Amino acid sequence: MRKARDVSYRRKFDLKQVEKAQNKRQWILLGVVLSLLACLAVAGTTALVTKHYMLLSAVVLVGGLLPMFFVFEYRRPQAREIVTLAIMTALCVSVNELCSHTIPLHAGTAFVILTGTCLGPEAGFMVGALSRLLCNFFDGQGPWTPWQMLTWGLLGICFGVIYSRGKRFHNPMRFVLGLAVMAFITVFVVYGGIMNFAAWLMDHAMSPQNSALTKEELLMVYAAGVPYDLTHAGTTALCILLFGHTVIEKLQRIQIKYGIYKRTPWR
Repeated sequence: MRKARDVSYRRKFDLKQVEKAQNKRQWILLGVVLSLLACLAVAGTTALVTKHYMLLSAVVLVGGLLPMFFVFEYRRPQAREIVTLAIMTALCVSVNELCSHTIPLHAGTAFVILTGTCLGPEAGFMVGALSRLLCNFFDGQGPWTPWQMLTWGLLGICFGVIYSRGKRFHNPMRFVLGLAVMAFITVFVVYGGIMNFAAWLMDHAMSPQNSALTKEELLMVYAAGVPYDLTHAGTTALCILLFGHTVIEKLQRIQIKYGIYKRTPWR
């Protein structure tokens, strides 16, 4: 029998140091986010009073996108990590464009969720934000692009935080089923909630009448978006059920072989 090749030199890293560094980055990120929230509250109040809705939109997006990019650059990722994220971004864009022009499945959202689940919140955000930017080169750029980047990035963060620090699962199929249910709820609440608000804000910003924002109009926008949000959430959960197990296994193999990132959903 052929002797297996020794690749242990690829995985020489201290897991405790990795966990300590990740915890430090998360505390730094939390401090930055809290500081930005205070600034956003002041800027948002001023923009609403003066009816500068696009200014409010820009401030919110900058405050939401920049901290994660800074945190990712701060830790100086290795080349193998960047290559992995580039591959996941390319796959996410490819399957999203394939499904958007053939079958009504939101496989791109599913790939963002799977990336965050396996590789952590930072990787999930980077893949989500970059994938949405690249997708819109095919689907059309506009003032909605930063909002979509933010929502896909937040989905990656949410599942990275939920699953990267949780217990490991010994039943893969049960884990995938729970992940699909969580994906349905999160996509409907997070993606639908933010993008409907963005549509309401952009509609008022582009209106020549420059009318004031009202809660009644916002509720109407949310009600009109329910069918699409349900379809988006349902097809995302279906994609996770169809190929989530395979994608997670491949990502787990990459983690073990090359020693990148520290958590896998199951042993």
